[in-house]
Amino acid sequence: MFRGFFGFKSVKNETKRKQIYAISRNENLEKEKKRKYEQEQVDLKSKFNFRAELLGKKIAALKIRIDSSKSLTNAIPYLIDVLKKRKADCTIFVSSGKCGSGENIFSLLNPLFYKEIVNSRKLKAEGFDTVFSGILLPKKDIIQPQGMEILKEIKENKGFDLGTGCFSPPVWIKGVLKRDEEVISMLYNLSIEEFEKVFGTKCSSFSAPSFFCSNATMLEKENFYFDYSSDCRGTDPFFPVIDTKVLKTPQVPVTLPLISEWLCSHDKNPESFFKYILEEIEKQKYPVYEILPPYEGMLYKEEFEKFLDEASKRGIIFISLRELLGLKIAEDKPLPRCTLSYGLVEGRRQFATIQMFEV
Repeated sequence: MFRGFFGFKSVKNETKRKQIYAISRNENLEKEKKRKYEQEQVDLKSKFNFRAELLGKKIAALKIRIDSSKSLTNAIPYLIDVLKKRKADCTIFVSSGKCGSGENIFSLLNPLFYKEIVNSRKLKAEGFDTVFSGILLPKKDIIQPQGMEILKEIKENKGFDLGTGCFSPPVWIKGVLKRDEEVISMLYNLSIEEFEKVFGTKCSSFSAPSFFCSNATMLEKENFYFDYSSDCRGTDPFFPVIDTKVLKTPQVPVTLPLISEWLCSHDKNPESFFKYILEEIEKQKYPVYEILPPYEGMLYKEEFEKFLDEASKRGIIFISLRELLGLKIAEDKPLPRCTLSYGLVEGRRQFATIQMFEV
């Protein structure tokens, strides 16, 4: 008479060794989901270590991309020195192959192209040869002989977390636009090969050029087992979700505006930019600030040093993306699962990949 009630089932015609309590399918699924989450947390915590003294402190992660030979030889030595003096850690993504912004000859017909160059002071910061590389001038190698010694110095500094910023960024951008999966796969392989050739160590992180990627690039990346990636703009670290599939490579998005974007969308005063960045760092829990070598490392050196000193006075500690991810994971909550989309960022002419809804 009680068959089917309260999850019980009849034991008639069954051996007494069988359980008489039937766990519902939903309960089984929930238990399996919980088990996977717990195992995931254990795996992530073992991979992303952080200094215990950072707990409870105000932190901000620094990210630098090296995308041109000029940035590497003229700006990076200064940035290394100024960060080392202030014991500021950061993550540096080193691109290889040919430099370029992914622009083409048709960009010269677009008035917004020139407007961006003028407002962002790009020519003064990067120089004509870098801005017009691949358009009016031939592309240059990012890593030239004189840059090798600088890269060796970066490797020797334990406070600098290293990753690849992609092989030939302009080819990546064109590959994404054309949805050419073979090109994207080739670029991942070449990026890793060049990184390991230069540094003699495993490449464990990746950053997409110009915050530009796609579903195909995200899915392809899963085959290369990076510890983490920094491909997009957003609010805090997360796992990307592509067509209901949760990817295994966590994302650490840039959460703060770039100085070039600020100059295009606000006033032309760098002091107001650094003041805003300080205010936002104090508001955000996991702020990520991307340093542009031609700007903070060349054009606005003095203003950048004042920013670092003011941050130190306010008790802000600068760390790498890896440590920031470790602190987020230490919360004992699963990393959020979020979708991605393209969107416009204020002060930026081209679309960027943006962290969207948690699912």
